[in-house]
Amino acid sequence: MEAARLEAQIIDQTKVRDREDNKRRKWDCFHIATALALGCPTFFALDERLLNRGTQLNITSAAFGKPVPRSLPIFPGTDAGIEIKELPIRAIRLED
Repeated sequence: MEAARLEAQIIDQTKVRDREDNKRRKWDCFHIATALALGCPTFFALDERLLNRGTQLNITSAAFGKPVPRSLPIFPGTDAGIEIKELPIRAIRLED
């Protein structure tokens, strides 16, 4: 139900010529509605269009952002952790 409500909200904001059935819009709304139903504090996505849906739908109960590694906590709830750094990629030659 929430996904349908979100989609209707988007359709109301779009031009009449762009209101046809749109699978991408349906999936965006489904994923956002699922995150909201689960109470996720942050919705992560790489797709700019999907990230902009949060602003478009005026969602304030969850933050929208790209998944960026920060640190790996050793003990959850503390500041002690390991900083995640990008590792160099090495080519491995496979022999028959």
